[in-house]
Amino acid sequence: RDSNGIITINGIALPTGSRNVNLANWLLDQDDVLIKDGQISWQDLTRSDAVIQLSNLNFNYGSSKLLSFIGRREFTVNTMVKPGSDEPLNLSGYVDIKSIEDVEDLQGYIDVGLNNFDLAKFRPWLQYPVDILSGKGSLNANIYLNDAKVVSMDGRINFKDITIQSNKIKTNKINSLNSYFNVNYTDISSDIKMNNFILDAEGGLNLDAQTLNMSFNSSDELTAIKFAINKADLDSMGQLASFLPEDFNDLKNQGTRLAPTGIITDVMLDWQLGDKFFQGLDLRLTAEKIGFKPINDYPGIKNLSAVFDISDNEGFIKISSSDLTLTNNDIFRQPIKFKQINGELSWLDNIYQLNNFKIINKDFVSDIVATYISSERNDGNIDLEINIPSADISQLTNFYPKFIGKTGLQWLDTSLLKGIANNTKISLKGDLHNFPFVDDVGNKEATQGLFEVTSSIKGSTIEYGAGWPNAEDFDIDVSVVGSKIEFTSNQGHILNNDITSFTAVIDDFTKDNVSLDVTLFTVSPLDKMIN
Repeated sequence: RDSNGIITINGIALPTGSRNVNLANWLLDQDDVLIKDGQISWQDLTRSDAVIQLSNLNFNYGSSKLLSFIGRREFTVNTMVKPGSDEPLNLSGYVDIKSIEDVEDLQGYIDVGLNNFDLAKFRPWLQYPVDILSGKGSLNANIYLNDAKVVSMDGRINFKDITIQSNKIKTNKINSLNSYFNVNYTDISSDIKMNNFILDAEGGLNLDAQTLNMSFNSSDELTAIKFAINKADLDSMGQLASFLPEDFNDLKNQGTRLAPTGIITDVMLDWQLGDKFFQGLDLRLTAEKIGFKPINDYPGIKNLSAVFDISDNEGFIKISSSDLTLTNNDIFRQPIKFKQINGELSWLDNIYQLNNFKIINKDFVSDIVATYISSERNDGNIDLEINIPSADISQLTNFYPKFIGKTGLQWLDTSLLKGIANNTKISLKGDLHNFPFVDDVGNKEATQGLFEVTSSIKGSTIEYGAGWPNAEDFDIDVSVVGSKIEFTSNQGHILNNDITSFTAVIDDFTKDNVSLDVTLFTVSPLDKMIN
């Protein structure tokens, strides 16, 4: 076939138009056509300059004796294919067509078998989804035709030692790929089903999926995916994206940015395209020390161990994690590490709940109950209660939230030097857009929400400010209401001056210039008071 699509045989051009129809009908009407030990060379200049050789060709074509009334023609082909394979190609099947004018109504079936063929040498004749440089493959397939189109295929593939050009300078190696498959096509979609899908690639990538099903629309966009995996290593699965063609660059980039790590087991995923990701998602899995880098507005995670159960817009995550770490988050200034976290996060649509949530750290233990309702403003409405029976205040600097403000954080970092906080309770309730729920002059606005912190600190050492003496052995009660912080005490000493009454107030910690007003009464010998 030349570059204009004209087919010639031994230099003789095949007739076109009505003459071509007559020739095709003459061939269809033959009772039997036999070729034995033939040889055919084929070059298609519409694709490339490559020439494919069919040698030792045995071809048998003829009308079905029983089904000739529907125009059935049966055929078998056995031939060597060069270049490409040292083993024969076997084809058999039938087509149902009464005349060439009825070609658009053609029905048919083709059985294909070819073992140990060279994937790279078939590149001029097959359109691969990726750039294959080398590799061996075996294919057994059943192909079904309807209205002169392929409507479905099923069979088995067995590929090995595949090298793929992933970009201009990098290649990837697949050691083996085996699977049973079933593919169905319509005018608006295509569905791919893989069973017993086993992938082994360089870098430790191993994937053993009981099922792997995917659906694409007419624009080749992924609209559904379903798979079941016994066990997968996310470290190596992150490399899987590098094998995808350029059409999946967005997905590849997301995978690279997330850089997932850890182990997942008993995975069942079923997702269908919806307005939002969680719509149409069913996911169940057990995660062991998984991690992700931060992406968009979401923090990074390390060492998350949990059971996930997600169905459409509801689900839960049961967490039991050691050394869980949050990185690059918008709430805290530094990565936050927890020695042990147990509890359950559940949600329904935009309502999220923390139940039986317990944090055990070296310096404190806390119990958390919370309900959060997200909003389009990304602020949301929260009802949160945190109880901390005991905590070493000198070790809590990483846990001070950013919203306290730069000046307030600086004072907390440099002033709370020692002490044990007992019976700490944090209550936060309301629309976070209105935090800390005060009016323009700092007065509490109960109708907007609630922010309260109470704690009793024992044996503390507090540095009021540079150049001021420290308060030592200081027992102090802390109260935060809205943006107002108040400290009260009647126990402690400053340079051996015994404190009988102490009150300190920050009227509004959200202001740029925060002031601390102190009222202090002491029992002081004259010489100590002068100090």
